Amino acid sequence: MDIFEADDNSTPLTTEEKDGLKLKWITLRSELNEAEARNIAEAQIWLATNKNKDVLSDSFLRNLHKKMFGNVWKWAGKYRETVRLHHRLVQIHPFPNGNGRVSRIMADLTSFQLEGKALYWGNENLVNVSEIKTRYIAALRKADAGDYSDLLDFTKS
Repeated sequence: MDIFEADDNSTPLTTEEKDGLKLKWITLRSELNEAEARNIAEAQIWLATNKNKDVLSDSFLRNLHKKMFGNVWKWAGKYRETVRLHHRLVQIHPFPNGNGRVSRIMADLTSFQLEGKALYWGNENLVNVSEIKTRYIAALRKADAGDYSDLLDFTKS
């Protein structure tokens, strides 16, 4: 066993990592890994016994995630919330053009469904070069490094 592997398994979960956890007795990374592995095994049985599936559909993806993690996490089968959704869509860049605009609208729609309000995007056209667009791009780059604080602030400023 590698020293880093032993360290990771005995690592206590942070408060943030425990958020949404159904099994409150889980306190260590190894306990979480074990609970998730049991749930994934159940999902594999479900997959093996249910052959007629549209595996490329949105509903199948969400249902599969829920089958794999639904006994462990409250949020299983649900997409990330607005800012990370927006960031990931921009990062993936699925279209030749318009990725930022479609990502912002998707984030607005998600926010509206969850909280009843759209996000604020600097109250300016982010297509044109401006100080506000420079701030937006800088916030996206910071999110690329895992820090969403500026992007979250930008959507609320």
